[in-house]
Amino acid sequence: MAQRYEALEKRRNMEVEGYKTDIKLLRQRFKGCREATIQGDAEHRARPRSCYSGCSAARQQKDTKISRGTEPGE
Repeated sequence: MAQRYEALEKRRNMEVEGYKTDIKLLRQRFKGCREATIQGDAEHRARPRSCYSGCSAARQQKDTKISRGTEPGE
């Protein structure tokens, strides 16, 4: 009976060690992704307003209005 209990305890300890290793790896990956996201966000914010991806649709609308002659001020 003692051998079975020792084997069970050993398996539990190994399982806990595996979970700790997994958590450590996931934390490292998360940290890397977070740093890359923050760095990318900082680089994106440093660009001029015209570089934002969301304004390409606004530029297309403006170009369309200009080509049709409907731009205010004309």
